[in-house]
Amino acid sequence: MLELVNGLPLPKGVSPSFPSLNPLWLAVVEGRQQGRVFVDSGDEPTGGLICSTATGFYFLFGDPDASWVDRDLARLLGEIDHKAGWFGLLVERKHWRSRLQEIFGADTATSTRVQFGFDRRKAEDALASVVKTELSVVPMDEVTTPLVLSAGLSSVFGTLWPSMDDFLRDGFGFCVFHDGQAASACYTYSACVSSGDVEIAVGTVESFRGRGLAKAVCGAAIQHCLDSRLSPQWSCLVDNVASIRLAQSLGYELGEEYTVFFPNLGN
Repeated sequence: MLELVNGLPLPKGVSPSFPSLNPLWLAVVEGRQQGRVFVDSGDEPTGGLICSTATGFYFLFGDPDASWVDRDLARLLGEIDHKAGWFGLLVERKHWRSRLQEIFGADTATSTRVQFGFDRRKAEDALASVVKTELSVVPMDEVTTPLVLSAGLSSVFGTLWPSMDDFLRDGFGFCVFHDGQAASACYTYSACVSSGDVEIAVGTVESFRGRGLAKAVCGAAIQHCLDSRLSPQWSCLVDNVASIRLAQSLGYELGEEYTVFFPNLGN
């Protein structure tokens, strides 16, 4: 396997196929986020592995029966510094799933996630119907961001965003406060502002849930994306009913499911 230097584009037609997760792997390929990129050939690659070491999401693409899969995959995973403290292999094709079970065992832990489609017109219609909260939605800045962190609404700094300064320079977010406490926030997930796509995440303090605050802050973030000609991407666990309902209420369309494998390299 050949490791590509971050910042160099993948050859045309060679890439993972996860539309809603494009910001995660593109951010690595473009050198915007910590990670490593491996391909099976320097001349005409047909597959490989993109490791977003900051987020823990690793993308496999190409032919599952290629020789490098048996020869190199387990070795590479054993050598990589998994900065997120965990990692999961993302695959879409059914044959990839059976191949990973052959390599790492049929009892390899998995989870199923779902990606969503983003349609600007539907988003605009949905935002027009967002009920205004009695609490003001404000941008995350040098004053509000530390308060969001102290409320436990985000743990992205230090691994995903190297620092708060990096987030404030290259990312964005919106939050609401109640009596000086951050109650809910929606923000760019890591340094994933890439090629017009943005991965967003949302969190709400448990005691403030059920009040429409998550929809309000997400609505502000999505409106910012529309104004900035960005496409905010959304994905979640397939059984996260609250996230699915929130996404659909904001104009997202339920898309395809994909499997995440969590190999035990000690086996």
